[in-house]
Amino acid sequence: MSKAATIHEIRDKYESEIMAIPGVTGIGIGDHDRKPGLAIKVYVDRLTPELKTRIPTELEGYPVNTEKTGQFDS
Repeated sequence: MSKAATIHEIRDKYESEIMAIPGVTGIGIGDHDRKPGLAIKVYVDRLTPELKTRIPTELEGYPVNTEKTGQFDS
C-alpha cells in the first residue's frame, strides 16, 4: 500500500507546470480560503477569466486557491 502524498509533495510536483502559466507569479501553501485546513496557493498578478480556467481548483485531492497579489519583486 502506498503512502498518500503530502500537500508539500503535491505542490512540488506541480510547481513548474503551474509557474509556466502566464500571469502566475508564485505558488505556496497556506490556509484554505473557505474552510479549515491547508490549500495550495497560486498567486497571480491579475485574475482574468482565461487565467481562472487554466489554474486547477484541486490537485490530487488538495484544494487550490488563487489569489491576486500583483507582481512580486525579485
